[in-house]
Amino acid sequence: MKNSLARCALLVGPLLIAGYGACSPSNGTNAFGSGSAGSGVGAANGAGSTGAGSTGPIGAGSSGNGTGGDTLLGGGSGGGSGAGASSGTGGKACAGIAKGSEQIYVDATVTDTITTYSPIALFIMQDRSTSMNTGLGGGSKYSWGYSTDAIKAFVSDPASTGLDVGIGFFPPIANGQGACDGSDCGQPVVPIASLPNNGPAINNAMTQATPTLFPVLLTPTECALRGMINECIQYQQQASEKCVAVLITDGTPTSCDTNTANLVNIVAQGKTQGVTTFAFGLTGSNLTFLDQVAQAGGSGKAIDVSGGTQAFTDALNAVRDKSTTSTSHQVTKTMSRPLDCQWKIPPPPEGGTLDPNKVNVSFTPQNGTPQSFGHVASSGDCAKTTSNAWYYAPDNTNPTQILACPATCDMLKAAAAGATVDVEFGCETQEVIIQ
Repeated sequence: MKNSLARCALLVGPLLIAGYGACSPSNGTNAFGSGSAGSGVGAANGAGSTGAGSTGPIGAGSSGNGTGGDTLLGGGSGGGSGAGASSGTGGKACAGIAKGSEQIYVDATVTDTITTYSPIALFIMQDRSTSMNTGLGGGSKYSWGYSTDAIKAFVSDPASTGLDVGIGFFPPIANGQGACDGSDCGQPVVPIASLPNNGPAINNAMTQATPTLFPVLLTPTECALRGMINECIQYQQQASEKCVAVLITDGTPTSCDTNTANLVNIVAQGKTQGVTTFAFGLTGSNLTFLDQVAQAGGSGKAIDVSGGTQAFTDALNAVRDKSTTSTSHQVTKTMSRPLDCQWKIPPPPEGGTLDPNKVNVSFTPQNGTPQSFGHVASSGDCAKTTSNAWYYAPDNTNPTQILACPATCDMLKAAAAGATVDVEFGCETQEVIIQ
């Protein structure tokens, strides 16, 4: 007769953990179910009787007519005896009483680094002297095109999203050569506002400000420096946000104050009020002078952007990245995390007891066939077998946990999602043979 004990299992978290099964017999009083209402004649060592009921392990045949018995082996009545195969139908298998197992957690100290980025604003002061698109005075007729393309690329760059940017020009669009006190150069053609929404207005401003040959537009650097510093100071007071000034020019000062020391001092005074100044030099500019401007403004050194649109764009990106300040601090906290390949054994049903000799573990890959894991006596035996294995903790007598051997644990962690592990109760434990 075929053993009919069924396995009872419960899926808990990522693993399928079995419950304990309570069996309910039908047409018989023993756990395996006995044959009932059988009829037939069996001789010694002959065929047993057939009836409705669960399959018993061994049927004892007998001669004469008889009915199924109520003992494990199922007896008949009549003279003579003999072992015979018995089969039956019906009968109810084990109905599992499932209790969820608990993942084992351990407290771990975790240190997180939290970085806070401070918002910044850029105010671009763009040279629009005649030399920017004619090449007069040693400049390049391509400088205005480089500036336009680079600024358009910068304001449309996704990396600039959220950056506040505005733009002004020198000499200003509305007033010839510009006021030396910076009052008109400092009036932004496009006020500082967030990208990308402010991008189209800046692009349009570059088109409107295209330099003219007549009248000839000079280079009022004093107007530019005073205007951009004052605009940044006012913005910082209103917005409580750091403002960075970017001077872009292709030549040396040709109107207003042209004294290098005086011009550099304007930028230095701005630095004391929190304004950092960058200086970009196009073809024809005096990079020695612009280096002094950058140093006084706290940016270190002027940036040569005479190499074309890409060089100009890279320079703007560098200003953005360098100016975006960040503050980092570490936070240490204690968190509980589940242990891998280690589970609590669920308690037995009320009134029941755990038999550690009737526990088995098997693994089923996603859409795969179950693979049995064998039991080893201790963690020390894990290294003595190449088979997938598990062991009890704290010991084999009074276990509270099931642990996978290290190699088996590695396999489980690498398994695809959907794989399950069964812990099955009620059948004799399969032991790993240690060589």
